[in-house]
Amino acid sequence: MYTDEERAGSRVMHPMPPEFVTFVPYACYQLQSPFEVRVNVEWQDQYCGLEEKKKGKRTGQSQRHLAHTATRRALAEPSASGLELGQVPTTHKLAAEEGVVVVHAVMDFAGNLMEIAFRRCVTIPRMLIQVMGWSVPHHDLLSRLTIRWAALDAIALYEFSKFLSNVNLTEICLDDSPVKGRNYEVLLAGPSRLRYLSLARCSLDDADVASLASHLEHPRPAAATLAVLLLAANRIGDAGAAALAHALRTNRTLRCLNLAGNAISDVGAITIFNTLMEFPLTADEILKKRSRVLDFLKMKSELYERCVRQLVLDKSHDEIRSNKRRMTVRPSTRRNSMRATHSNNALLQKAEAMATELMGVFTDPFSIEQTVTRSGYTYCIGNTSLCWLSLAYNNLEYSSLGALYEVLAHQHWLGARATPGLLQVNVDGNQLPVDCDHLFLIEDLLDKARCSKTKTIKQVIEKLRPGRVRSLS
Repeated sequence: MYTDEERAGSRVMHPMPPEFVTFVPYACYQLQSPFEVRVNVEWQDQYCGLEEKKKGKRTGQSQRHLAHTATRRALAEPSASGLELGQVPTTHKLAAEEGVVVVHAVMDFAGNLMEIAFRRCVTIPRMLIQVMGWSVPHHDLLSRLTIRWAALDAIALYEFSKFLSNVNLTEICLDDSPVKGRNYEVLLAGPSRLRYLSLARCSLDDADVASLASHLEHPRPAAATLAVLLLAANRIGDAGAAALAHALRTNRTLRCLNLAGNAISDVGAITIFNTLMEFPLTADEILKKRSRVLDFLKMKSELYERCVRQLVLDKSHDEIRSNKRRMTVRPSTRRNSMRATHSNNALLQKAEAMATELMGVFTDPFSIEQTVTRSGYTYCIGNTSLCWLSLAYNNLEYSSLGALYEVLAHQHWLGARATPGLLQVNVDGNQLPVDCDHLFLIEDLLDKARCSKTKTIKQVIEKLRPGRVRSLS
């Protein structure tokens, strides 16, 4: 990290990496990049009360606006640029200029970088992404990356994926930005804090979705973090839906799944619905579960042994120090043996507590609480973690309604075990009857689920959208 003295002493000569707005254009200029970088600063909307919204009042602080534009020429050669910090060119004019890449930096009113956005960029050079990578680790509150209506290639997406390992990014939106290399899975391959991924209108097909879904299976890293996946308006068919259904068998983190505007029929929809109610475990799933249990016990045993050795070493050091301070007195053999036994038992209990605290409780999608055994076969009660599902504007017909009703009836029968369970399902725009008994029964079960789980809904929303709520459509 840079000290205040280093920043103050070098600001006259050149910007420092923590100064994103000025550093990125300056660094690209010093590297003699063949493109020009302009950083537009925007202020994040502040919270506006309901009464003010109804009256239509918007204060100057609550409006998102451009604060200033930093260019590489304005930073390196002030006399060569007609732009000043108070003069703001329009975004459309900037984007239309050849060889100019516009970066939007969204700040809060404390000056913290919250979001980086690219809009209508013809190309995003790899050099620019690498330069940004030098600056973004210094911004702890940076949480969102938005790329809209841009042309991306596989290399650019790979460079952006590197941000996930050293930045607190929790949201990525690539709507309307198809990637030529179609390597979307790099966003989910490594450990990260990513909880929100939107790939609407990115021309995804079944193969792309299958690659994404493979990274959402337990115990892959993304299976423990990603909570919202938006895949609306793509070319996903029944094969892609089947891949997502296979991931949902073991995924217990995904809460919202948007598949609206695709080509999924009853076959694909029913495959997804079958994972939301009771299903039998395959032999491979049972073997993998046993393997995960053994791996956990082995790791805990090794950690327990290390804790015992460390506690014994600390105890011996304490005894040596205490013996030097007091005169040697020979206690009785029986009393000495009793004290040693009591001390050893306390030491082992402490080591056990330390190992349990460090390892935590073993969790598994097919734990005892999530499975039942009947006639020698093991069944999972179903995925009850998914609570928001959109299958609007697909190719669903009446048979999908019957499967959806069975899911809701099963989760209603489970009661408290189905937490949170399906709370919102959208099937508008399909070839479904306007008026039928199944629709009324489905709406009734959804209303009962929402009424009985009001507290759970609030907890899910807080976990999904920490600090703010975005539209899932």
